[in-house]
Amino acid sequence: MKKIMWCFIICSLLVTGCSLEKAKVAMSTHTSEVLNGVEGELRDVIVDYFDNFDDVYGYKEYVTENFLKQVYRDCTDDNSDTKTLDQMAEALHQINLKSVHLLRYDIIDLKSDEDQVKLHVHRDFSHNSSNNITYIMIKENGIWKFDKILRF
Repeated sequence: MKKIMWCFIICSLLVTGCSLEKAKVAMSTHTSEVLNGVEGELRDVIVDYFDNFDDVYGYKEYVTENFLKQVYRDCTDDNSDTKTLDQMAEALHQINLKSVHLLRYDIIDLKSDEDQVKLHVHRDFSHNSSNNITYIMIKENGIWKFDKILRF
């Protein structure tokens, strides 16, 4: 009977996952205020990207091919262009499993027009590291997506 009970518990954990819901990345109060003034679709893409920051498969729909290639090159130093997007995503997924994780973000400045958005963001990571970065977003087929990262 104990074996059946343990088997049931283990199967339940495998089906539901060890945690019921992934923790969301914290955003600053300032960021909430900035995003209140942003139209719905753009705001949703920004929030969903950062909520999925540590999971390439979660954020992949919010970025352009150019963005994914840039992140891959930055993380692997592989500039060969021999990998498919799926291979790049899998490599990034494996790297993210072992790397620091985004804890909090603060949008310092957001400038937008009908074709482009520029986000200046402060990011806090696990292991007490942080940085400032600029993201460029564009509309691709009518949908806002992250397209470039400008590092300082």
